[in-house]
Amino acid sequence: FEDRSLSRVRFEIMAKSCCAKEECKERCAPIIGDCKYCNAKYCAVHRLPEAHLCDGMKGCKEAAFNRNAATLSGTSCVAAKV
Repeated sequence: FEDRSLSRVRFEIMAKSCCAKEECKERCAPIIGDCKYCNAKYCAVHRLPEAHLCDGMKGCKEAAFNRNAATLSGTSCVAAKV
């Protein structure tokens, strides 16, 4: 019984330290592997949002677009009168 529980603990530790990308079994990269958009942990190869096809990037892009649109709509380019 102890061998089973020990192997289960090892499996759980390995699952927690593996890359969140389904096909990848590499270890998570500390600090740089944390995605701030989806809060998952990835290896050095999949750490970039574009590399793991992050779902949270869509919301981030929309927020940045709306923020820029609001800034641009409030200003206008006016040429100096001669």
